[in-house]
Amino acid sequence: MDKKGVSVNRTGENKECYESSLEYLKNSIGDRLRAVAELEADFFTDDVGLHLKYCPIDKPENIYHSEIHKSENEAVISRSARKKLSEACKIIS
Repeated sequence: MDKKGVSVNRTGENKECYESSLEYLKNSIGDRLRAVAELEADFFTDDVGLHLKYCPIDKPENIYHSEIHKSENEAVISRSARKKLSEACKIIS
């Protein structure tokens, strides 16, 4: 998470997507991975007023990649929104 936006993998309730996302993060980030957190998608829009943008990437392939932005047209997230996101994270790995 940084002021330019937040990269996330959106998996929904699909266990296969969830496991694939965890594996992708472990393989692509390696030793730099400190934790994996889980948030509900509704939290971004309803509680913090942020925009969840679907952004699949090709290399390395990640069809679940999304980004959390301030709005549809602006990526920069305010300090208070970043704080709310960090407080709402449930560490899972």
